[in-house]
Amino acid sequence: MQIVKKINNNVALARDGRGNELVVFGKGVGFPAMPYELDDLDRIQRTFYNVSKRYIDLLPDLPEALMLAADDIAEETRDELDCELNPNLPFILADHLNFAIQRTRQGVALQNPLSYDVKHHLPDPLRHPPSLQAEGREQSPNRHPQGHRRHRHRHPVGRAVHGGHRQPCAPGL
Repeated sequence: MQIVKKINNNVALARDGRGNELVVFGKGVGFPAMPYELDDLDRIQRTFYNVSKRYIDLLPDLPEALMLAADDIAEETRDELDCELNPNLPFILADHLNFAIQRTRQGVALQNPLSYDVKHHLPDPLRHPPSLQAEGREQSPNRHPQGHRRHRHRHPVGRAVHGGHRQPCAPGL
C-alpha cells in the first residue's frame, strides 16, 4: 500500500495494490515523508474506500476519536439494517456530531423538530440502540441535548442511507 498524502500523523490518503484511493487510519501512518510504501499493514487500524473529496477535506477538523466513534455507529447501523450504506456516512455523522458538540460547548441548544416523530415512529432498536448509547457515553465526556441524541440515531436511516435517497434498506422501514 502506498501512502500518498498526510492528513495528520495518524490519518492519510493511500492507494491500494489495485490503484484505488482510500483513507487510512493508523498510528503514525501520516508521519513519514510522502509518498512512501507501507509494508506493515498491521499499522492500519481502519480503511475507508469511495470517500468523497469534500468529506476527506473535513478530516483535519474532526477529532480522530470522534471519527472512529462515528464509524462504529455506522457499522452498528449497517449490521442492524443488514444493508450497504453510503460510504461517506461515518464522515457525515462525525461532522454532524462535531458540530453538535461545538454548539453544546457554546451553550447553544437547538430543538430537533423531528424528535416527537422519531420517538413514536421508529422501531425501538433504531431509536435507542443500547450498544450505541453505552458507546457514546464512553467515547464522549459531553452530554448532548436530547434532540441531538435522537437526531444521531435518525440520521443513518434518513438521508445518508443509499447515498442520499430516502429508500428503506430493510423490511419494515
